[in-house]
Amino acid sequence: MTSRLLYRSLIALLMISTLTCNLVMITFLQRFFYGDLKVEDPATLYRISSSIGSRGDLSYPDFRRFSETCDAFDSLSATFLERGIAVYLEENALWSDIAWASGSFYDVVKNGNLVGGRFFDDTDDKPGAAKVAVLNQNSWEKLRPGKPFQAGAQVFVKGQAFEVVGIVTNDFPFLDSMADINVWAPIQQNPLSWQYEIDGALNYQLLARLDPSKTNVANLQIAAALEDVKERLGFTYSAKVLSETDFRIQRRPGMYRLFLVLFLVTGFLFLLGTVNQLLMLVTRSVAISADLKVMAALGARPKHILFRFLRGFSNLVVVSIVGVALCSVTIVQLYNYFWGVNYGVIPLSRLVEPLPLAILTTMLVMLVTLHVSFPLITFFSAGDSLLTRGRAAGSRYSAKNRLSITGVIFQVALVTVCILGCGAFLNSLQSEGSVKASHNEQRLLCINMALASQETEYSNVVSNRLNRIGNALLELGGVEAYSTSNALPLHNSGGGQIMVEGEPKKEEPEWISAAFVSPGYFETMGIDIYKGRDFLREDATKWPHEKYIINQAYADKEFPDTEPLGRRIAPWEGTGFGEIVAVVQNVPDTVSGNIRPKIYIPFYQNRFVLNLFLSHPVLPEIHGRLISEKIQEIDPEAVIVSIETIDTIWDEILAAPRLGFIILLTLSLVGLFLSLSGIYGYQSYIIALRQREFAIRHAIGQPTTELFWSEVFRGLKITLIGFACGVAIFYLGLYAFKADLYNIHLPALSAIIISIALVSAFTTILTLASSSTKTPKLEILMRE
Repeated sequence: MTSRLLYRSLIALLMISTLTCNLVMITFLQRFFYGDLKVEDPATLYRISSSIGSRGDLSYPDFRRFSETCDAFDSLSATFLERGIAVYLEENALWSDIAWASGSFYDVVKNGNLVGGRFFDDTDDKPGAAKVAVLNQNSWEKLRPGKPFQAGAQVFVKGQAFEVVGIVTNDFPFLDSMADINVWAPIQQNPLSWQYEIDGALNYQLLARLDPSKTNVANLQIAAALEDVKERLGFTYSAKVLSETDFRIQRRPGMYRLFLVLFLVTGFLFLLGTVNQLLMLVTRSVAISADLKVMAALGARPKHILFRFLRGFSNLVVVSIVGVALCSVTIVQLYNYFWGVNYGVIPLSRLVEPLPLAILTTMLVMLVTLHVSFPLITFFSAGDSLLTRGRAAGSRYSAKNRLSITGVIFQVALVTVCILGCGAFLNSLQSEGSVKASHNEQRLLCINMALASQETEYSNVVSNRLNRIGNALLELGGVEAYSTSNALPLHNSGGGQIMVEGEPKKEEPEWISAAFVSPGYFETMGIDIYKGRDFLREDATKWPHEKYIINQAYADKEFPDTEPLGRRIAPWEGTGFGEIVAVVQNVPDTVSGNIRPKIYIPFYQNRFVLNLFLSHPVLPEIHGRLISEKIQEIDPEAVIVSIETIDTIWDEILAAPRLGFIILLTLSLVGLFLSLSGIYGYQSYIIALRQREFAIRHAIGQPTTELFWSEVFRGLKITLIGFACGVAIFYLGLYAFKADLYNIHLPALSAIIISIALVSAFTTILTLASSSTKTPKLEILMRE
């Protein structure tokens, strides 16, 4: 480059962009995978999990067996989470997540986030003890706004009064959920005793606190207990020290894959920025060293020479650090503004935590070392040759230029991979957006609600209340059918193992999707019943269940050569065998469109999604408020959380992938900027070094247009080699890691369009960088 200011500006931009991307990415990774588990001494906390899920199929009786046989542990605990339970704070119903925990839970997690009062203990976790509960800060604020904790307050859960004995912080750890828990209560205080008394009825999370002095004995005891569970249930279980990374990966596998991709991209960007800076240093260090040598030849002292060099570079470093700080704060604040509500706010203090700062400092020291060492090494090693015309020994035949060409190829290949990856990611989003939830999806209105009550209500009472609401909506007009389910369309509704009567238990059974639905669900959703009948009201009010419906995928898997109707199956082992009464059409559970074996269970729940099939596709957008008012009129205690259409459901489902795409696109565009900057710097500096050659060639008659295009094609040939390498790397990586990267793919037409755009960008930047060849500097020859 001929301009020192341009050189320093490009170096500053390269440092700011590479360091900012890596600082922000490390901050994001910390937010989602590290630093939020509020437990003490995690190295002695064991978490028992199965081979088929994060919690597995352990019941409360299993916890009792573990407690009796594993006395080498300091303490063991069990917890069970119930979502969407109506908890009454005086007269107000609070939509709550309740964690039923053993009295030992607080001792096991060793968490000090108790704001007021106390946490319940083993003396409270008994069927005959006084009922007590602990609220988080948000719940207490709704009960006693602006007031500190005071004993004596009560909340009603499932028709029973619980005295509030303490308050914990909102992030008090459940360890099997990323969500805040509103209410904590002892397991054996649960009014529905079957939820902890019946073996195999519900899944419980088991935690064990290890006594380090008894490690060997504890490991033997837990191994024996796990082997006993395996023989009884058929699952492979393990007890592992709590790993925060594993925990978050298990809870958010999609986010994990996304951030793994983003982490790789930011690593690429740092390499890209470093290569660009090396590229400029290789071509510029000779000129910088020559300037320093001239100063020495004119009598300047070595310390003055070094001081001037370091002063100029230190100013560049200060500007870069300020730029990194401003850009990082801006990016985090923009994330908090647009996505913080849905995915959690990232405090600015995250940017200055030890890990991000350590990585940033390491990268900065490395870059500073490169920028200082290259010119100084050249200054001390090249000698007086720097004072001759040889100082411009950057011709296209020099070793330094060959190194520069390698750098250009490398960075073009990297940015090609990133940009093609963005195209593949966008294509996968479009593919997911085309998945149909059911035939009736455009006329569906889904109301997320609960039939709250201060009394304990069973399925027959819930059924009566639901029927009153449904009949009123049918009379209102515009509603043709209604039913309930435990999940929105295209949302995972849960699952478990399915036992088939007369067949042996499988060693590692497949996880079968399951949904709780009310009669009329298939008509409402537009799911065809291939054979058999729909559920009846009496099917949904009996316990244990006696009738089940399966989809065609489960029928093909489990009964390929026999008639499934009349066969008897049992979900989750312990609820009794029931008869299959119908086989229905396959519908996707998720936006991937994959069809999984599924079982439908008839059940009336007081917490559900009310699915309404409306008479016209425009009604879901305009009929919601009227329907909501009618529901409140018929049942004032009904709590309506949200009203969803298929469009709002899609917006919510695709929010996280869209956020990931935006981040990936932003990083890739930064990478493209870095790559174009590197190409421009290399091309323009090589041309500047060859000005004498161009003047001679022009003087002997070669047209400037020919000079110009020869240099453009020379640079384009180098970039096309890098582009071809990038395309090859992308498709090889796509083939090798397709299963781990959302099963993304890139259609040929999209790849061609992206390729044309990239090659056009490279050609444009080469054209700009080669423009000086159109005006050869003949004064160079005149001076000679």
